[in-house]
This record gives sequence, C-alpha cells and structure tokens, in this order.
Amino acid sequence: MNVKNISIDLIIEGYHPRHNFKGQEELANRIRNTKTIRPITVRPVEDNYEIVDGKRRFLAAKKLGWTEIPCLIEEIDEETATHQSYLLNISKYRKNLSALEEAYHCKAVMGKYGYNVEDLVRLGYAKHRSSIDNKLSLLTLPDKIQQKILDRSINKSAGYRLAKVKDRGKQLKLADKIIHDEVLAVRKIEDEVRSLNVSRKCRNNN
Repeated sequence: MNVKNISIDLIIEGYHPRHNFKGQEELANRIRNTKTIRPITVRPVEDNYEIVDGKRRFLAAKKLGWTEIPCLIEEIDEETATHQSYLLNISKYRKNLSALEEAYHCKAVMGKYGYNVEDLVRLGYAKHRSSIDNKLSLLTLPDKIQQKILDRSINKSAGYRLAKVKDRGKQLKLADKIIHDEVLAVRKIEDEVRSLNVSRKCRNNN
C-alpha cells in the first residue's frame, strides 16, 4: 500500500456522507494520548489530495496542530471515491451513519450521477430496494423530525413509520410523544400510525 505522510495544508476535505460529527473531541483526546493515528485515504486532485475516508481523523489531527498526517493514496475518480466513502461508513465494522445521513447520500448520488434505486442496490447500498425506499421516505418528514433522527433522538424504525403519516401536524405530535416516552414500543407506534391513517381514509370517503 502506498502510505506516506502528507502536509495537512495539501489536503482538502472533499465529500463526506456524514453530517453529525458528534464525538470529535473524544477522538482528538484519544489521538493526543496515544500520539498515533490510523492512515486516512486520499486521492490526488491536481496539486492537492482529497479525503476519501478519514475525515474525522483529519479534523482531529488538524485541531491538535499536526502538520502532517499518514495517508493511503488511491488513484480513483470522484464517483468511485463517493461510493467508497459511503460504503466504508455503513460497513459492519463502523455503522457510523444515521439513517437520515444515508438518505441524504442516496438522494445526492441519484441526482448527481443519474442512478435509480435498483442501481444503488447493485452498487451494494442495500440488499433490497425497500431498505433504500424506507431511507428516502425520511426526507419527506418535517425538518424538526429529521433533526431528531439525525441526532438519534428518534430511531430510524420510528422515522419510517412516521413517514407513512401524511398529515404533518400529526407527524409532529406523534414525534413529540415518541421523544418524551422512551419506552414507547415500535408496535405501539405502528398502532398509532395505523389509527391516524384509518381516520384520514374515513374522512376522505365521507
């Protein structure tokens, strides 16, 4: 592997599917104490290097005042780098991304590279298209609920069920109930969602 120390000043952050960098201080402290860091992955871009994987480590090293950081250099294009960054962050060894961050990424690559859901399944984003459809449904939720999913106050399973409720006011009320009742089971959420949808259907029939 082509690993070498590269000046921090030559490294640009580039694209990363992560939006929430919670725990950054803890990582910086660990690097400060051990004085070691796992190499980040970069790709050459003109006279600089763009991060493919390891943005959190890069930011921690930069905060600690490091002038160089060990890098694994890969000769790949932007599209490949985008996929690699995402797939590494959803691997079983990390699972760093929230469901909403995954949804943002799927929407971004679909728009930028013209992929459809089947293409994403083929690329290894999920085993079944329903998994991607569920994630994309989170993007239909109000911003307030999306933020709660992003900071993990609401789990993805509850988010998927909330997305089935078409009334935004009821979505927000149910989301508040979920947040304030930590023992609320997914089955109970499903019952409430079903009740709300049945009520809506009855009004439409009348």
